[in-house]
Amino acid sequence: MEVRLHIGAHRTGTTRLQQELGRRAAHLATRGIAAHWAEDLRPESDPLFPLLAGAGPLGGRWPTETVRRLRDARDAAEASGRRLVVSEENYAGSIEAMVRNGVIYPRIRQRLAMIAPALAGDKVVLLFSIRSYGGFFASLYAQQVRRQPMPPFETLKPGLLALKRRWPQVLADAAAAMPHAELLVWPFEDMPGRGIEALRLVLGERRI
Repeated sequence: MEVRLHIGAHRTGTTRLQQELGRRAAHLATRGIAAHWAEDLRPESDPLFPLLAGAGPLGGRWPTETVRRLRDARDAAEASGRRLVVSEENYAGSIEAMVRNGVIYPRIRQRLAMIAPALAGDKVVLLFSIRSYGGFFASLYAQQVRRQPMPPFETLKPGLLALKRRWPQVLADAAAAMPHAELLVWPFEDMPGRGIEALRLVLGERRI
């Protein structure tokens, strides 16, 4: 079964893309595509997922609501004869952790290893958009400060722009977590207009 798994990055048009997936979901279903996005996959609360992602190989043996929802979506798509398209950037990590620690997706490998068994045996395409470091961290901070009080950006800026971890390391960890997946990466800045080209990439379809 074919699965196209879009995991971010955050602040690269993911919300807009997911809105478009939702708007087109019924039509896509008639074309053999089961589309799921953060709004219908993300539990209101799943503290076990990040906790167990930090527990090494043993963590993957415990079921979590995040993994269960993905597995259910996958099984339903297979039962209906559709291929699965998923967009959920929180599989890779959280905005708060990146802003506070100044490290880009430090546990992406462990987090993806948690969900990989739900897609075992499937033909997986892992999709990821990257963004310039300055624009990425500034946008992360702007989003996080809307949610809760944060230190001034100028206070955090030296740690963020020290670039303790860069995109090649993030992508290498993602590939290591899902070694049988095809990895497709594009720069956020190269997507014109309202991100329709990104949606085409995620769907694997020119006609949307």
